Order: sequence, then structure tokens, then C-alpha cells
Amino acid sequence: MTSQLRLAVHSFPGERPVLLVHGFTSSAQIDWIEPGWPQALAAQGRGTVAVDLPGHGSCPAADRDAISVSAIIAGLVAAIDSTGQDEADVVGYSLGARLAWPLAATGRVGRLVLEGLGTTDPLAGMDIELLRAVAKGEAEAPDPDLAEFAAWISQPHLDRDQMLLLIEALAAEPFDAGADLPTVPTL
Repeated sequence: MTSQLRLAVHSFPGERPVLLVHGFTSSAQIDWIEPGWPQALAAQGRGTVAVDLPGHGSCPAADRDAISVSAIIAGLVAAIDSTGQDEADVVGYSLGARLAWPLAATGRVGRLVLEGLGTTDPLAGMDIELLRAVAKGEAEAPDPDLAEFAAWISQPHLDRDQMLLLIEALAAEPFDAGADLPTVPTL
């Protein structure tokens, strides 16, 4: 494990790369690479930078204190920096959209596409310790929502312990659709 958060970055050549941020329980490979986004963007003369978030895809494991929303935003800024440009157009899906929203407030986003973003935070009020116990098979879920979250994060292609740390970090800094309203062109 690493004490500093580093996101896995998948780069595809082209001008003005677009940053792609995947959804919850997915990965850059599943949401963007396999469906052909890098090729579609290349056909338009654009490059691609797709990231894997903590617990997802090939993101390196990090210590508990390294995973926070602020650290993830810093990792997304580092992905933009890896393009050699001051800003990038960003496409975020679901969790990726939730993170792209505050990323836009950094001044590092040119244009923004948000897909699958709700106006409420599904983690608000969730008992994270109970979720951890249910996901590890140490407790029964008292409701179907918690059982569903536990099943999602326990999928074999995910790092369950890193997913739990991510959820804990997201719950500690809840999404607020009224804060940091994007000032860049947003779809």
C-alpha cells in the first residue's frame, strides 16, 4: 500500500486530451476503453486520459488516510497535468460526475459533461461501519439498500477494502449540488 493516493492513468495519444472518470463499481476499462471512447475521440482528433479511482480497476491500493475527496480531486488534477495542458475537457459518469463537479471548481476544466449524476448523495446517513460488517459477511443487512451496496462493493473485480475506504471518504465529504456550481460550459 502507498501512503499517498495515486490514481491509475490510461493515456491515449491525441491533441487536447479529454479526461474520462468512470462510475461507481466500474473502471476506465469497463466504462471507457472497451466501449471505444478513445478511438471515437481519436477520430475527432482528441486524445484520452482515463483514470481508475480507488478500489477500482488498476488503481494502486492506498492507506486509509490517503483516500479523501480532496486527494482524489488532486489525483484528477495530476491526470490533467500529465497531458501537459493547463486544463482538460472532462466527462464523468455517476461517481465520476460526482467528482468532476468539484474538479470544475479548480479552474482546470474547460468543458464538462456529467452523466448519471443525482442531486442527492446516496451515502448521506449510511452507517459505514454496518456496511463494512455486511460486506465482510459479519452482519446481516437491515435493509435492501445496504445489502445492495455491500454486494456492489464485493464484486470480484473490485478491491473491497479500498472500496470501503472510498465510501468512507465520500461520506465524510458529502456531495452538495448547491456548492461549487460549475461555471464552465456543462452538459
